[in-house]
Amino acid sequence: MRSPPLRRALLLVLAAASSALAQDGKVTLQFVSFPKTLKPEPVELLIGKGKTMMVELPTHELSAPYRVDAREAWALGKMDEDAEGKPAFTVYGRTKSLGVAKQLILVIRKGKTSADGFKLIPFDNRAGKFGGGQFLFVNAATVAIAGEVGTRKFALAPGRTAIITPRPDQGDQLCHATLFYRINQEAKGFLDTNWPLQPDARGLIFIYNDPRTSRLRLHTIRDFP
Repeated sequence: MRSPPLRRALLLVLAAASSALAQDGKVTLQFVSFPKTLKPEPVELLIGKGKTMMVELPTHELSAPYRVDAREAWALGKMDEDAEGKPAFTVYGRTKSLGVAKQLILVIRKGKTSADGFKLIPFDNRAGKFGGGQFLFVNAATVAIAGEVGTRKFALAPGRTAIITPRPDQGDQLCHATLFYRINQEAKGFLDTNWPLQPDARGLIFIYNDPRTSRLRLHTIRDFP
């Protein structure tokens, strides 16, 4: 027979695991896509066997929240019919679910159209996981990136992401931001500025190469979770 302390510990673990999802088994999803485009096309989210719903993939803000049944994986694509006339879902991108009640899905386009495919990156979107006063950096460039924001240092290889929580170092709600890129074993700066830092706002920072000039660019989104 298990001892009472061990039994209580097991109950606490089970309670923590169950609280990760909403009590009704629902999950709230939001989406944001990149590269930025003026008119991102909505796509279908697979929500059950043969069942989909249309979702928006905005680039200048986070999408509206979508409340769906919990699943082990999320898939975006298009519902068609196979040769026998039965529903067939064409997958543009897929990722494992994080198993938490609120998730933010970053959708990175692989080409000019949705049919070219997506890379999906999920983030824990619960309060305190990616919330106010934090920055999500996405290195969509072809070179390594390093930076220091409000005394917080980070480094990102191409294709990597990081969430940092800087400290204000230029006043109560301001932090100094410096970004570098690496080329020929040297670090070169491409950003030196001050950013507002508010406890109720979070920032998404996309670093990418301009398709016309190949120069590094920033695409930023401010969101109030």
